[in-house]
Amino acid sequence: MYVLAAITGVTDINPFVLSLAQGGVADMSLRALATAILIAVASNNMLNACYALLFGGVRACLRPALVLFGLGLAGLVAALLYLQGIG
Repeated sequence: MYVLAAITGVTDINPFVLSLAQGGVADMSLRALATAILIAVASNNMLNACYALLFGGVRACLRPALVLFGLGLAGLVAALLYLQGIG
């Protein structure tokens, strides 16, 4: 599920997140569902940072891209902590 969440992050994450939020996968804990959503969102933020740099240019979009990369990294860290029961 977590690999699928990361792959989904490079596409449109809305259907994936809505599917998980509406009941998700049978026999999957809420912690695992939340972790999958965090991974998808983090992956999507990192992809958006790449888009910003690619289409907007480094000069114009470096700061927003760094913020998006930071959010993506924070999301992955939160997912790891949450998965381990720390969050």
